[in-house]
Amino acid sequence: MFYTAMSGLQELTPAEQRRGVVTIGDLNKTNDKDSVFWDFLIRALGLAKALPIKIAASHVCRDSPHLKSAVSAIQVTMGSPVRVRFRHHSGSDLESMYALGTYGIGADIHPLKKNGELHRERFDALVRNREAKEREVAMLSNNRDEIVPTGHDVLLGRGKPFQCHEGNIRMAEHIKILRSRYTSSSQEEKTRIAKEEVIDELSLAGTRFLKRGDDEISWVLASEDEALEKARQALRRK
Repeated sequence: MFYTAMSGLQELTPAEQRRGVVTIGDLNKTNDKDSVFWDFLIRALGLAKALPIKIAASHVCRDSPHLKSAVSAIQVTMGSPVRVRFRHHSGSDLESMYALGTYGIGADIHPLKKNGELHRERFDALVRNREAKEREVAMLSNNRDEIVPTGHDVLLGRGKPFQCHEGNIRMAEHIKILRSRYTSSSQEEKTRIAKEEVIDELSLAGTRFLKRGDDEISWVLASEDEALEKARQALRRK
């Protein structure tokens, strides 16, 4: 499940990552008495918390109405931010597809046919595309020294995946004690604080400032000016 989710995230542009993703769990034709539904729901909730991405909405489709009250009870425990983005659809495959359509999720992008069977052509195309992506990444890795971000590195970019990265959190904590002095300083002093007290000090501790390469897959070292702008943005943020 984690591999599938991360593979899908790699297809997103930075703008799409900021807007968030919509997840769909189709559990039609599973037995009410087995643990498939509950196992999926528990794993999906855990995965949503672990993924470095904003979940804009989640839909779960089930062809049995018997679990509707139980799902409603679970929604109460999710907390308001998650609950308002969670939708449970009861009914046949066709009814679920129509329900998803009211949220702008058309049948043309759904992996299943209207009778609930897997849309083999779309699935095979997805697999071929994923295999091509992985071959491309493997070739890039073999042709150059690959940079792999660690928890000490600061990643340049916007959105939850960057804000929640351990190195970015470390920098934010480091900057807290500097922000009030930075705000009241002259422009020249602000530049000095960003350069010497943020970038230089973090770099001495082994931090690298990284950004996505032109291929939107690999990581490369950011320039000094880019790192300086990142530090300034963090210092300005309240």
